[in-house]
Amino acid sequence: MEGVYEHEGVKVRYKLREAKQDRQHLVVVFAAVLPGQHDFYGFDGNTLDHVKGAVLWIKDSFDGHNSYYMCAGMDFTIERAVSALIDSTLQSLGLTPADCTLLGASKGATAALHLGLKYDYRNIVASVPQTKVGTYVRQQFKETFAYMAGPDADSSEAKLNEYVPELIAAPRSLAKNIYIASSEADPEFKVHIKPVLDGLSRFENFNLLLTDSTLVTAHPDVTPYNVPFILSTLYALCEGLEPRYGMVRNGNGKQDREAAREHFANNAGKAEPVAGFHWVRLQGDRLSFWAYGAALGEETTEEPSTRPMLLAVNGSDSHAFELDAMADKSLNSKLYRKYFCDYSWAGLKTPLDRGLSLYSLPAGTFDLKASFTSRSGHHQAPLAAKTAQKMTGVSAGYAYQLDASPARTHITKTLLDAPVPADGVFTFTNLSVDAQKLFIRGVFAVPREEMRAWNEGVFALTLRNESTAMSFQLGASPVPATTPLPETFDAETYAWASFSTLGGRGIDLTTVVDGHYECFVTFIRNGRAYTGGERFSLAVAQETLELGRVFSTAS
Repeated sequence: MEGVYEHEGVKVRYKLREAKQDRQHLVVVFAAVLPGQHDFYGFDGNTLDHVKGAVLWIKDSFDGHNSYYMCAGMDFTIERAVSALIDSTLQSLGLTPADCTLLGASKGATAALHLGLKYDYRNIVASVPQTKVGTYVRQQFKETFAYMAGPDADSSEAKLNEYVPELIAAPRSLAKNIYIASSEADPEFKVHIKPVLDGLSRFENFNLLLTDSTLVTAHPDVTPYNVPFILSTLYALCEGLEPRYGMVRNGNGKQDREAAREHFANNAGKAEPVAGFHWVRLQGDRLSFWAYGAALGEETTEEPSTRPMLLAVNGSDSHAFELDAMADKSLNSKLYRKYFCDYSWAGLKTPLDRGLSLYSLPAGTFDLKASFTSRSGHHQAPLAAKTAQKMTGVSAGYAYQLDASPARTHITKTLLDAPVPADGVFTFTNLSVDAQKLFIRGVFAVPREEMRAWNEGVFALTLRNESTAMSFQLGASPVPATTPLPETFDAETYAWASFSTLGGRGIDLTTVVDGHYECFVTFIRNGRAYTGGERFSLAVAQETLELGRVFSTAS
């Protein structure tokens, strides 16, 4: 449930998930920093799915700015409003501040720490918080600092620097469970954590986890590495348990570094090339992705001098598309194979915001591979996806179907003017125009091509004349009762064998060049394409549309 809570004129945006089973606990989650963004939640997605307590996510989004959940112009109404939302939620759940855990990373950790201390919530789980907020925000996030500080920047910086340390020195209560994750590899540790350790150690149950790992070399690495620690602590707190770790360390940094040097020295030249997608998107004929290409065991610590490539390969037929190399330190964890290796510059991405156009590919099926260089030379590797994905785009008379799996990825380009299926059912139930929009609806069922759900196949409309072709994706919809299929088509198997313009909004043809067009509908499923047995003509002239006759393909 998402909502807006208003207190003293400040609107706080949040979402609340109820507790699971009989747990009597509330976890409050604060957001970290995403440069230039404020409208998001921290630890969002499925990270907290197995936390049994209720979860309250709160956005740090005020007047289009981040505020560190503190202030605007040194007015701390924002902080009070956030605390009032937490108190209201606790009251509605029949809970007290002792049944509450504040959670955050970086900026969110600072919020968890300062709100927990000032408003006396019992449990604080904070990964790499900042305590000298003024100087840090002024140096790192100038727009946020200007919003928080107001006109007297120097005075505000000094006050914000002392805000959290003073709360640590003089808290409302020492009866707290505080869990902080950090690392001496994070330069912020010496500035923000170490100076306040004596004060924090006064609390009844203060716990500090310091990570020494080859996978943790900077501030952004600490939280992802320590998700297991964070979740296990949350699980226990939601059960009414209070873990006592003390000051502990995790990671295997020193031994890992020594073992890695020995292993790779003894296995030089035996690197295995690998490539895979972080994410991939196909829109029309344009392919966009972030990916990686690395030779396992060979460090890639600098931007490569040779540009990486995407290869589309069908036997001896190969087509190359230029990619950009990308710095991506997350690969050090994702590609970790028993020994640490630095793959910081093994990232790959499509170079344009709109992605790569695949229009130049001939029709056919092509394996997608990444081509890249490492210390030992040039490598190629099939692009793989973490989970199986299928997607379809249509453009200029062709369908593009991407099929990605953990083993390989291939793309199939198919001509949309495909054969008419024998014994298929095709009919238009609506063809109309309104101003510059075309509306279309109909039924298209192909024997042995099931449409049990809306996403099992794709329908497309193509407008074509002697000089050009344009294609538009249509939506799948349930077969209407007014147009039942013949008995040879099982109603459940072909339940979604109906097409229409997406959302019933019509297709905007404002940019279509004047001319006469032959128009037809195609159904695409698993790389196979079929064209409907009826077509229609359309005239476009001086910003008007005129429908012509409907005719069969045989006429």
